[in-house]
Amino acid sequence: MARINKEKKEDIYLDEAFFLTRSTQFLQEEDKSVSETKAELKTLVTNYAELLDQVKLITRISDRLQRKLDQTNDELNNMNQQIQEKNIQLEKTINDLTEAKIGRRATTFVFVFALALFLISEALIEPWIERFYNNFLISLSIKGLIALSIKPVESLVERSLLKKERARTLKTSEIRG
Repeated sequence: MARINKEKKEDIYLDEAFFLTRSTQFLQEEDKSVSETKAELKTLVTNYAELLDQVKLITRISDRLQRKLDQTNDELNNMNQQIQEKNIQLEKTINDLTEAKIGRRATTFVFVFALALFLISEALIEPWIERFYNNFLISLSIKGLIALSIKPVESLVERSLLKKERARTLKTSEIRG
């Protein structure tokens, strides 16, 4: 099949090569009459006109194909841009979901921590303050310090969990890559 196509491509220029050879030979011959010269020139001009028409047609087809190719490339570039934007949105959404999940875990941890502090405060610190100081303000101040320490502990736990999650994500992406 490829051999037949190659032969057809070569056949396209077979007539032109024949007329070029014939005209070259005609020019090398001497003693040609005006009518023979006119006939040869007419054949040459006719062949040239056909060749020019073919070149124009091929150029139009080539230009049309180039426009289609350019249009397809533009569409592919636009699609690629959209995919990149969607990928960025997806990464942001995944990060937001991860942070929310970690935030819930940190809140749960801090709630357990606060409950433990409350129980320790009520079971150990409160009786000690009542026995040695018997002062309501000292008791209230210690409970206030405990309450104020909850938010920094939550932030610390959340940052720690985020670092671990990011390290795990990087490790899995390196394994896949």
